[in-house]
Order: sequence, then C-alpha cells, then structure tokens
Amino acid sequence: TCYGPYPDDQFRLNILQSNFNEILEYYYLLTFILSDTIQSLLFWRPQVQIYSKSLPIHSFIAFVSAVTLVERPHLLPSFFCFLVAWIMLACMGFRNNHPSYWKKCPSFLSLLDILLNGNPTKLPIPIERNTNAKEANAADQIWRDRIRKEEELRYS
Repeated sequence: TCYGPYPDDQFRLNILQSNFNEILEYYYLLTFILSDTIQSLLFWRPQVQIYSKSLPIHSFIAFVSAVTLVERPHLLPSFFCFLVAWIMLACMGFRNNHPSYWKKCPSFLSLLDILLNGNPTKLPIPIERNTNAKEANAADQIWRDRIRKEEELRYS
C-alpha cells in the first residue's frame, strides 16, 4: 500500500509476507469469481432477481450475444464495449448481494435517477448499528473457508 501503517523505506519480512498474502487473496477472489461466473453462465443458473423470480438473464444475454457475434463478426468492437459495461453491471450486482450495507454500492437505476433528475428521489437508508452483522460475518466466513480449503489443496 502507498500510505499504510508500515514504513516503506525499511525492509521487513513480515511486511513482505503481508503484501504477498494480500495479493494471494485477490488472486483467489478472482479465480473463485471467474469459476462461479462461468458455471452460472453455462448451466443457466438464476442470476438476477426480478420481483420474486430469479432468472438467468446473464446467460440469456451471453447466448444472444454469442449467436449475434458469430453471425456478424464485424460487430466485435461494439460487443467489446458492451462486454465492459456488462461486466461492470455484474460486479455491481455481486457487490449489492452482500448482506452488509457497508459493502453495497449505489445501484445503476439510482445513479441514472440522479443523472436524469439532478436529485435522488429515494433518500438513503439509515443504517442501525450491527444491522445484518451476523449475515455479513457468515458471508465473509464462507469466503475465508473457501480460501483456506484452496490453500490446503494447493499446498498439501
């Protein structure tokens, strides 16, 4: 990190190990998200909640995009731009599915509302102390257990 609690002009093995562990955590997070995403797309698992139904919207978009791109390869640059926006929206959806309110981000519709109207029509939700703390800790523990199991498999 650029500005952290550790002095950057001195070499310490524990600081190097801490930085290496942080990079490994990002690596595991990326591989887990990619494997989950590919499985969800290929097996048409529900990805988007619309009212009370969960629908495989991302799988449908990927299928229609792939078919269109095979039939019209000259659309590759525009599909690349669409892919970047689609990945950003999917990451936003992934973040907003976390039980902790502190890990959520504003939704696309709320940002679009601010852009069109100048002011948000919905006021921010006041967050009480320890709201969804148990659920958030359980979700974080699932990720920590998954990383621990991956490390045990990799290094055993």
